[in-house]
Amino acid sequence: MFEYAAENVADISEHWDETMAVVRQTEQVFPLYKPSEEDLLQIRASQPTMTLASLIPQSPGLQRLVDLGVMLHRWDAMGKLPLAAKLDFERDVVPLVQFFMDIGVSLDSIGRILTFAPNLLEERHEDLKARLAYLVSKNFTNKEIVSLLTSSPGWLLFSVRGVDARLGFFQKTLGLLGSEVRHLAVSKPSLIIWKGTPGQVKQNLFSINEEMGFTREEIQTMVLQCPDLLKTFNELQLCEQFEVLHNDAGIPHETLVRFPEALKASAVNTRPRLKFLRALNRDQFNQSKPNYISPELLTVNSDTEFCQLAAKCSESLYDRFLLTL
Repeated sequence: MFEYAAENVADISEHWDETMAVVRQTEQVFPLYKPSEEDLLQIRASQPTMTLASLIPQSPGLQRLVDLGVMLHRWDAMGKLPLAAKLDFERDVVPLVQFFMDIGVSLDSIGRILTFAPNLLEERHEDLKARLAYLVSKNFTNKEIVSLLTSSPGWLLFSVRGVDARLGFFQKTLGLLGSEVRHLAVSKPSLIIWKGTPGQVKQNLFSINEEMGFTREEIQTMVLQCPDLLKTFNELQLCEQFEVLHNDAGIPHETLVRFPEALKASAVNTRPRLKFLRALNRDQFNQSKPNYISPELLTVNSDTEFCQLAAKCSESLYDRFLLTL
């Protein structure tokens, strides 16, 4: 309106009142549009895009991922919103689903794999096929490969050279046969690609060997039975538990080799249980004598099981004993 008025006067400042009157009259004839809250919500930029949940209703591709069993809230937690926003289901997802189905992975398992390893959608299919071919060349059976990939989806994110180096580390360090390496990989695939391999694993092996006194052969047996023994960032906790089992309870190395899971338990729980058994005169850890209590019974997960299977008493009695410590 100012531009219209300026066409008819030399100096608009000399006709301010007349100009403003024109503006007010125009606003009455053509009132300014004020959008409602509902109108504003229809504007895409006004809707929150901080979570994938807000994108699903407008994205058929994300809806199909949900139908596949992909838990997109986990993608949110991993900061994969940019990846999800640019995905084309037919171009990016379908070929990968077909790849997994061709090797025998079920649809339910494919959803789980994509949930925990969304970066697979950005890997070249030539690389994925090469990594799969490597496992076949190492004599992993198809069943073992499917089990490995479904249990630890991140395996296919590692290069052939990276996986080969890690498997070689375990084989050389522990003196394992090829079949034993495959057994270790299938029984605990996350250990092979764990961020603590090989650095933290070396520290854990040093503690088990040098500080606890287990031989290399004993360590082989223990690790193949309980791979989790090496998957800890707290080797001091292992040593503390060994101190309770071996030095306090008097359980020999050869017995602990048969029950390596006992070393994974917490000394915070094991120490008072040992004191309780002594108070009951039931601290009998010699397997050649009656009323033998194995390291497994001493370190079971729940106090209820411990009282029923080892102490042979009520849990309430053990609870009252704990109050005296």
